[in-house]
Amino acid sequence: MSVPARPAPLFADIDDVARRLAETGYLPDTATATAVFLADRLGKPLLVEGP
Repeated sequence: MSVPARPAPLFADIDDVARRLAETGYLPDTATATAVFLADRLGKPLLVEGP
């Protein structure tokens, strides 16, 4: 049984995450950009809560 390949990462680095989120009108802090970057690199979902 083979392990499915992970898709290519969407972001080059944390600054890339922040820049691309800002382009859509969302201004992330460093912690949010880091969490999104790590979720992308690890291929894991990110649970987001709040208003």
